[in-house]
Amino acid sequence: MYQGYPDQCSQCGLRTTNDEKGRETMKSHLDWHFRRNVRSQNERGHRATPRGWYTSQEMWEAAAVDDDVAMGDSQNAGQGKDESNIEELRKMTIVVPVGHTEPCGICREPFERRFNEDEEDWEYVNAVDVDGTIFHATCQAKRASPVVLLPSPAGSS
Repeated sequence: MYQGYPDQCSQCGLRTTNDEKGRETMKSHLDWHFRRNVRSQNERGHRATPRGWYTSQEMWEAAAVDDDVAMGDSQNAGQGKDESNIEELRKMTIVVPVGHTEPCGICREPFERRFNEDEEDWEYVNAVDVDGTIFHATCQAKRASPVVLLPSPAGSS
């Protein structure tokens, strides 16, 4: 079936012939893969980081709390966090502990690091330390906010 197309791209499976034209096509195709991978690495900071297929129990529990809070906030729109409070949370910083490389304990996203010229030390932005575990300040605020449960729909048990 593939006798006329023996060369195969190891990344996507594209097949080409084993002559000069096929090698040229494969070369330009691999260059395209390289350019696409470099571009995606440069844009990675602007996108969500994939978290894998299986999640831990802590992540499931944190997601359940976030869902409950979001549903409660949608019902009580006037009682939620205002924009200035969220901006204050995003400005919170802590000094990066020596050897710390763990992501946020709630959302599993990495922390933004910056160098503080005044303190001459690296710090995490939008971070808080709660009992030795580092979280994003915004994630911790969502988790710590009171959960408002919605009433069950009429007729359901």
